[in-house]
Amino acid sequence: EDDISDALKTQVAERMALIRELELYSKVRANTNRFYGGTGTSLATVDGGLTPNLLRKVARSLMNNHTKKVTSILAPTPNIGTRPIEAAFLVFCHGDLDADLRNTTVFPGYTPVALYGSRKPIHENELGSFENFRFVASPELVPFENGGALVGATGLNAASTNVDVYPLIVAGQEGYGTVALRGSNSFDLSVIPVGNKDSADPLGQRGYIGSKFYAVSVLLNQQWTATALVGASALA
Repeated sequence: EDDISDALKTQVAERMALIRELELYSKVRANTNRFYGGTGTSLATVDGGLTPNLLRKVARSLMNNHTKKVTSILAPTPNIGTRPIEAAFLVFCHGDLDADLRNTTVFPGYTPVALYGSRKPIHENELGSFENFRFVASPELVPFENGGALVGATGLNAASTNVDVYPLIVAGQEGYGTVALRGSNSFDLSVIPVGNKDSADPLGQRGYIGSKFYAVSVLLNQQWTATALVGASALA
């Protein structure tokens, strides 16, 4: 009885945009330039969290391969407490790592977005900056549950007996590419409204909404991106 087709069209369109982003995420996450938390040498052996030293290893690898940074320097302002922000690579991660970044004992130089001098975040979900990196969080970048080493006394988050491993996607300029096709044919939303009668639905009681899109993404240079696999601290 209610006209829900407009709401469903909005939901389907939003979902397709997310699917396109996740397709890009899966391509970039699969790069071969990898770093592991703790003493780990593979996904299944990750037993450590995010540390400054791990990030510095990533920065060294990217810079040794002539990777260009994505953002430019942000100057401080006369306002009390604001800080300058270095030119940086972008890091895409899950929000569970926010608590680790804000741990000033581990990351004494971390600057949350609230202290940026020019207040110019690159995205509304930007968390902050540390040395050569600016962090953007998304709940869609889910961890590999129970994917790491035995949790034991590591103090890391775990859904069961093994560490949940969180991928951090580190990107430099031109490390990956994505073709965002435009125009009326790049995104096709199909709607068959309720009320259309045919032999399969003689009373016109059913409606259908679906969509398809055209896009492609690709890794352009394996050494201009990186994936760091780490655990997140368990919060008591």
